[in-house]
Amino acid sequence: MSKIAIDANLLLLLVVGKASKNFIAKHKRLKAFTSADFDSLQSILVRASSVLITPNVATEVSNLAGFSMKEPMHSKIFAVFRDLVPKMLEHYEASQLAAEQREFNWLGLSDCAWFGALDADTVLLTADLKLYLAALKRGLKAENFNHLRERRGLV
Repeated sequence: MSKIAIDANLLLLLVVGKASKNFIAKHKRLKAFTSADFDSLQSILVRASSVLITPNVATEVSNLAGFSMKEPMHSKIFAVFRDLVPKMLEHYEASQLAAEQREFNWLGLSDCAWFGALDADTVLLTADLKLYLAALKRGLKAENFNHLRERRGLV
């Protein structure tokens, strides 16, 4: 399978779920997801030749990962995150270039950085409808995780 670019909300689900599936329901930023979503995400990612992130996504996840989580959950989540990041490919897109994108006003910096990171062999996996539609409009490969959830009867 192609490379998969994983957006922040799904990377957060991956990190928290790898720490413990039980943490998913306890994390305030993951209310839309379940442990079944985590399992589905893992089954998608295991088929990828590699997983791509940007520094923007990694920073977002770092800021959100411990949000509202007390010890020892906080430390477990960050231990997983620390071990996971080096296993992923990271593409740097200058903030100046991301800010010059026409979609910047409604997508923001982190999402616009994806446009410089994606190539013909990479599929963007996101649960963000605006980012998904913008990527498709640009002719990029993208999958909306919520559509996959619907097909699997998870929503």
